[in-house]
Amino acid sequence: KNIVLNPMDSISESIDLMLDSLQTSLIGVFASCECYIDGAYDKSVDLTPIIKSALEAEEADDPGTAIGYVATIGASVIAGAEIPEDTFSDMPYGLVAEWIDGIDSISAAMMGDDSYKFDEPDE
Repeated sequence: KNIVLNPMDSISESIDLMLDSLQTSLIGVFASCECYIDGAYDKSVDLTPIIKSALEAEEADDPGTAIGYVATIGASVIAGAEIPEDTFSDMPYGLVAEWIDGIDSISAAMMGDDSYKFDEPDE
């Protein structure tokens, strides 16, 4: 975790932004894995209210509480829960969105989702 989250030397503005986004999303992944190992989750719980609570904590400038909610969401996903499909449609950009994006990547990897191969390249 420390190696992955270490500050990096600047490469270029666009690459630096991508790496920062990746590192931020990995914070959610690491917290989720720790929560899963600790067994502090319930895979049968509805994730929508927890996502809402995480967003409210972020809005209240309480990232510690927000990452706690995100860790619970991620641990539940690792245990087999699914992130609701409409989660990202109205989610404001911020730490919670980045963290949940990392969890969504875990979910896709666990399902063997290769739909990313068909995404249109960025222009």
